[in-house]
Parts: sequence; C-alpha cells; structure tokens
Amino acid sequence: MSTKSSVLFVSHGAPDALLKAPETLACWREIATKIPTPSAILVISAHWEARVATVSLATEPETIHDFSGFSRELYDLRYPAQGAPDLANRVVERLSAAKIAVETHPNRGLDHGAWVPLSVLFPKGNIPVAQLSLIHHGGPTKVDPSVKTIMCLV
Repeated sequence: MSTKSSVLFVSHGAPDALLKAPETLACWREIATKIPTPSAILVISAHWEARVATVSLATEPETIHDFSGFSRELYDLRYPAQGAPDLANRVVERLSAAKIAVETHPNRGLDHGAWVPLSVLFPKGNIPVAQLSLIHHGGPTKVDPSVKTIMCLV
C-alpha cells in the first residue's frame, strides 16, 4: 500500500530566531495551522552529517544546543519531543531497499536545526520525532525507481 506524506521545508535561520525573529515565528505558527497534524515527523537537518545516512532511534531525544555565543536563555530551552523509533526503522528499511547505506544511532538527540522550528510548529512536543543525518560529502545516487519518496511528515 502506498501513501503520500507531506514534506515541509523550514529554514531555521539562526538559533536565536526563537528570541529575536517574531515574524519568522508568526510564519511558522501560520504554517502549522495550514497543514494536517502529523502522526510522526522525520527531520533532516544540515546540522547532522555522518559517514552514511544515519537515523536516530532515540526514544527521548535530548535537545542538543550545538551552537555557541548566544544568550543564556537559549541554552535553557528544551524541546520535550518523544522519539519515533518505529518511523526510524521504516526509514532504515526504505533506504536499505533503495540500496542506500544506512546505520542507526541509539540515542542521538535533536540538533537546533530540528528543535528550533519544531518548538514553534508543534510546541507541545507531542508528535514523535526521528532525525535522519545528511551524508558527509554526499551527493546524488542512483536509486531503485520502484522505491517511493521517503516521508518527512507522517
């Protein structure tokens, strides 16, 4: 059975967008009102690169503050999302079926490219989230055409 999932590209801007960019936050809030509420989210952020595509299996992903030199208030913020290991495992299956090398990470949290926009789009943190890395020095690959697009919002 094939189902289509929504894909949403959100540029997170600087980590302190939460503190200094009210227009951006208003835009994200408006987007959230116009899309169906997902049952799970797969986030791909430019702030996590790995040797091969890697999916986090964290059940309670920590909020990673992978930046420096910002207001102390930003370092105190936490995004209380639950993990989405079932979604992560489906991503592993689909990447493997497409003959794309993939690994899992048992407990990697959410970097600021993920949790900053998510904390505005879905502020309750009640939607399970899995994160997929980019491939360091990766590029286009030949993928089996029978493989459907991997979902970002489920």
